[in-house]
Amino acid sequence: MSKTFNFGKIDFYGIGRKVNLVTVEVNLRYREDGKPIFTASASVWNIHQTDCVQCGQCLDTIYPFFTDNKLFCTIYKMWLLYHLNNTNCGTVKQDMAIKKHFSYTNQQYEYTKAKEFLKSIDLYNDNGHKYGMGWNYRAIGKKDLKTIEELLK
Repeated sequence: MSKTFNFGKIDFYGIGRKVNLVTVEVNLRYREDGKPIFTASASVWNIHQTDCVQCGQCLDTIYPFFTDNKLFCTIYKMWLLYHLNNTNCGTVKQDMAIKKHFSYTNQQYEYTKAKEFLKSIDLYNDNGHKYGMGWNYRAIGKKDLKTIEELLK
């Protein structure tokens, strides 16, 4: 299932005119084993809507333009929680340690730093999974899956 949402135009460059159309594509597909995979990506279009001035995983960048838009906020929340939920390079325990450490140290997250940090706390190998050496699936909560499915109707 896929749907593109049109959020109207924003003043992306801060020039005093709303000239950049924003669209967000939301997708839900199912793996062969029946597990759902969620993706969402945004496009900020140029004034003529012939090309994107920013696109892909830029929902964080455009969120400030839509803090009062309930639909955008719902998509944004699902994106934060579940985007590409089948491609997590760490276990839940590894990811939690990384998020805590890098937010606490105020450092920019990057794979090599994260890997070295996990080694330093003896968490690089968590129950047989070496960080970054394969993809982990994270289930979508039942209530959130229903929310995503409702978005796509």
